[in-house]
Amino acid sequence: MKHLKSILLSTTFCICLYTTAQENLFTAITPYADGKMEFMTLDEYRYKHTYTIAKNKFGRNAGLEAKIDHGDGKIKTQEWRPYFDELDHYTHPARYIYGAGNNQATSFIFVDKVLYKIWYCSEGCEDFKIQTILVPLIKEEKKETAGKGKKKKKGGFMNKLAAKMGKAMGMNAHYMAQNDVDHKARIKDYLQAMKEVQLANPYNAQTKAELAELKADKDKETDEINRVNAEYYNSEEYREIQKRDAFFANKAAEDAKTEVTLKNLTGKIVGFGNGTNMTGGTVNPGAMVTVSCEEDIYLYQVAGTTYKKSRLVNSSGSNCEGAVDVK
Repeated sequence: MKHLKSILLSTTFCICLYTTAQENLFTAITPYADGKMEFMTLDEYRYKHTYTIAKNKFGRNAGLEAKIDHGDGKIKTQEWRPYFDELDHYTHPARYIYGAGNNQATSFIFVDKVLYKIWYCSEGCEDFKIQTILVPLIKEEKKETAGKGKKKKKGGFMNKLAAKMGKAMGMNAHYMAQNDVDHKARIKDYLQAMKEVQLANPYNAQTKAELAELKADKDKETDEINRVNAEYYNSEEYREIQKRDAFFANKAAEDAKTEVTLKNLTGKIVGFGNGTNMTGGTVNPGAMVTVSCEEDIYLYQVAGTTYKKSRLVNSSGSNCEGAVDVK
């Protein structure tokens, strides 16, 4: 009997590994990437996203597109960019890489009905940082009422209360269960399993031809972008912008030589000015203001309902490019 149990457990375990391994990104997420299913971020913000799958010129799944609701009444979009984004495998992808080319690019991974956005991937993504966790708000079927005579589970009231609170905030049991998951371990196990799947599925002649054509399209687009950029950088318009930027940069450097920074350490709201006008405006306790160092600067303090000149805090020509603590 013990041997039978061992065989059953081993078989079950192997079946689970095989099933999970076959769930490449698009196969797994397709039921939920219909543009209607809401994904909620697993954090205090609880932003909602919806996803659809983008296809390349050959009709193959190639990327994810999103609509993002931050709760401010504005819907932001994230579009698939065929010349900038990549998959880690053309036919059996585990990751959709948004903005490929550096380790800060965001990779999308879908495991156990949870969408992950990770970045700072090491070589082969053995290590990474989790950027965002998004859980689809899958509609749950109502459970049948338990028959009479069945014992109630301990803590039933607290579980029901937590469930009600979660439901009121738009969560469900699947969402709430993700708080108890080792997400990094889950992702690592999935990526390792998918590496084996990818190795077992080398590209055939058809996929190689498609990849070659897609690369040619990308190279052509890159050449065009470089041509347009070079044309712009050699234009009169760009040279004028460079001159203008240089002028303002030099002016800012020269202005800095004729300014002094005053820090208000009086513990009260005060003003600063040239003796005639309060040119520096009012300054809160601990705050700073930059004024001209080419004229005498006075402290102005509250006197009734107005500010009156109090004392000299910086003499003309003093502390240029420097700072003065006003106590």
